[in-house]
Amino acid sequence: MKVFVLASLFIAQSVSASSYVIKYGHWQADATKPMPVSFSTEGAIHRSHYLSQPEFSADGKLLVFTEQTGSEALATDINYLEIGSDKKLPKPVRATPFGEFSATVYGDGYSVIRVEADGTQRLWQISATSEKVLLPEVLGVGYHAWGASGDVMMFLLENATQPNRAVYRDNAGKITELLPNPGRSFVYDKAENWFYFTAPAKGAAAETPLHLWRYRAGQAQAEMLALLPESGKDLAFTPQGQLMVSAKTQLLVWQGGKWQPWLDLSKDCEGVISRFKFNPTNTQLAFVCEKE
Repeated sequence: MKVFVLASLFIAQSVSASSYVIKYGHWQADATKPMPVSFSTEGAIHRSHYLSQPEFSADGKLLVFTEQTGSEALATDINYLEIGSDKKLPKPVRATPFGEFSATVYGDGYSVIRVEADGTQRLWQISATSEKVLLPEVLGVGYHAWGASGDVMMFLLENATQPNRAVYRDNAGKITELLPNPGRSFVYDKAENWFYFTAPAKGAAAETPLHLWRYRAGQAQAEMLALLPESGKDLAFTPQGQLMVSAKTQLLVWQGGKWQPWLDLSKDCEGVISRFKFNPTNTQLAFVCEKE
């Protein structure tokens, strides 16, 4: 059984559904549909406990995800399935006594947010055979996205003097404060060397609508691009470099300076689409459907 102290509310706020499903399959263009893309489900993982944050392994052969695995509400492991074998029980990437979230491909394993025994949240690297803390001096990490050269954008949790905030850390350790009260989605565009994330308009209150922002290393501040679609929270890039957002049961693409319909998943999800990820090696998509 995992036992740990939860250091923050950001995870608790995401555990609100009564059922979770991760579906995966291939998408393809279909000119006969009202949206330009169709989807065919190939596998699904159904759970009545927390299940989220899909990620594909670097070679595209594994579907990795966060799953509640203990009696505590937020006792989680990073589990995986081999693509096409969803009838088998999931296996942990590395079973630990700590809560771990937000697996991201990193080196020969994954970087994760670990909730340590005293409630501290830091970045760790885990694999089947090893584990080590990354950026040990950076405390209160909530979400993260790696750049191309060891740099990283992070959501840092509020502390005694600062609110939740988005920061950029270069590979020499210099941290640039960007914006307060960011959303939970941080992604990196390898082709154009931009980080994208969500946050309210500059100076707006924390509970106001989220906008799409971007940042490139060396800039003094981030750039606001546009308001997110209604209910939009989560971002992901296709292997072709298209930026997507999920909103209710749709995925929309950032194209021509605006959000445009791309994929309607209403027949594949009775709830709402939250986290989603594209396989880096093919046209496979995995997404989470949450139902109250």
